[in-house]
Amino acid sequence: MMVLYKGKYGNIKQYIKSKPHKWGFKPWVRCGDEGFMYDFQVYLGKTTNRATAR
Repeated sequence: MMVLYKGKYGNIKQYIKSKPHKWGFKPWVRCGDEGFMYDFQVYLGKTTNRATAR
């Protein structure tokens, strides 16, 4: 999944060649069986420190 975005916002915007919308944010989303979203995080890269809000 890719959230389309072409503006400027730090270093978290990504370019993925194989996606129909090539520029944007890549989120991690956890959903239940009914389709409701329970957890949402924006992917910041594999070397970035992440803080999880609970």
